[in-house]
Amino acid sequence: FLAMTWTGSPIGEATLYIDGVNVGNVAYNAQTTPCSTFFVGSGPFGGLNFADGQIDEVRIFNYVKTAADVYSDYNSRVTSRQQTGKQVTAPQPAITRGTNGPHMLFHLDADSGSPGGIEDASGNGNHGTKFGGVTAGSGILNGGLFFNGLNGYITAVPTSVVKGTFTVAAWVKPLQTDSGVIIGTRNTGFN
Repeated sequence: FLAMTWTGSPIGEATLYIDGVNVGNVAYNAQTTPCSTFFVGSGPFGGLNFADGQIDEVRIFNYVKTAADVYSDYNSRVTSRQQTGKQVTAPQPAITRGTNGPHMLFHLDADSGSPGGIEDASGNGNHGTKFGGVTAGSGILNGGLFFNGLNGYITAVPTSVVKGTFTVAAWVKPLQTDSGVIIGTRNTGFN
C-alpha cells in the first residue's frame, strides 16, 4: 500500500507512506495548474515509465490525509481481507459530492466498467479508458488490474480540480523494484 500527501502551494512538502507508515518527506514545488488528465500505470501521454505489476484501489483526495488516516486506510483493508478472505467489499470512506469541502475526487474501481473502460467509484464521473496491456487480475479486495510494463495504462479526465494540496493512495504489487509510474498527471497545455 502506497500513499503520498502533498501540502502547500506553490512550495510545500510531499510525504510518502508504505503500508501506512511514514517513510520520508521531501520539499517540492507544487503543481499550480489544475491537471487535465490522470494517468494510471504510466507518466504523461501514456508513453513513459509503464507500471509492471498489479494496481488496485487507486484513490485521489482533494485534501491531505493525516498519518493516522493513512494508517487506518491501510489497516482497514488488510483486516477485512484477513477476516473474510480475498473476495470482500472494500470499506468505503465518506464521500462528499458537489461541494468545495474535503472529498474523494477519484476511485479506480477495477470491478466495474466496460471491457475498454474503468468506472470511477467516487461518484464524480472521472471514468477512465484502458490502453495497451491492462488486463483484469487479482487485487487486494476483489479484482484489480495487471499492467504489463510495456504499453498498458489508463487515462481519466478529471471533472474536479487537483492541485496544490491532495492525497493519492493505491495498492501496488510490482513485479520488480523499478516498476514505473503508478499515477501521473498532465497539465493543460503541457507538451
